[in-house]
Amino acid sequence: MSRTSPHTGLRRAEPEAFASLALALLVASAGCQSDPASKTRLGFANPDLAARPRAAYHVVRRTCDDQPFDESYQLVPIETCVQHPGGAKPECDTTVACLGPEDCTEHPFGRCLGIDFSGCIYRDGTQIDVPCKDDTECTHAAGGTCRKTFSVLGCQYESDCSQNADCDPGFRCACDGGGDVACIAATCLGDGDCGVGNRCRQSRSCTGNLNGPFSCTTAQDLCASDADCPADGGLRACDNVAGRWECTIFVPCIEP
Repeated sequence: MSRTSPHTGLRRAEPEAFASLALALLVASAGCQSDPASKTRLGFANPDLAARPRAAYHVVRRTCDDQPFDESYQLVPIETCVQHPGGAKPECDTTVACLGPEDCTEHPFGRCLGIDFSGCIYRDGTQIDVPCKDDTECTHAAGGTCRKTFSVLGCQYESDCSQNADCDPGFRCACDGGGDVACIAATCLGDGDCGVGNRCRQSRSCTGNLNGPFSCTTAQDLCASDADCPADGGLRACDNVAGRWECTIFVPCIEP
């Protein structure tokens, strides 16, 4: 399920749709690849971006915690090409639109999103495009190294907040279950609002995602985590039911 924001060129999507977007970008770039090791082949929407030190990048994965690509990652272009009939040379674009939130100021709470294109490379030149974090994960053959790369997708403005203070009373800034940050209904803003030994915990919606309201655990709870709930023929999880946390079976719904 996805929806298009009125103020962003990127579509808000569930994780599966985001994976499809990544695949589509790879397909679009086929047949018009530049040298990924050469930063001179990248075009920058703002010339000042080209001079920005790698340590100053703040391109983030599409996650709620805004985890950035660190200095060990090399920026490589995503080339999108338009094919013309009759065998004419395709028109390709490798423009990098942003390298951090400071480049995404058209609307509030802008994030510069990227995607991991890391892969293992071996001595014989074989490259396996399975995401890796370090050389220890490259065991297909001897001498494997992890080439850590990322590409920029662009600015995203789907987030509704960056901190609790950006939300109205009765809401807190948190993950909405789809990778974006939103103002979520809450009767607590943190564990400190719940008393000694209790936690401020997020419940599930009827989709099963952790994007429901936040509320405190209590001494009357019948479970502390999903591990306390046997499968028992259905999707059972520890969730808030009428003011206390207990094992419950989800009845799936379809959101509009």
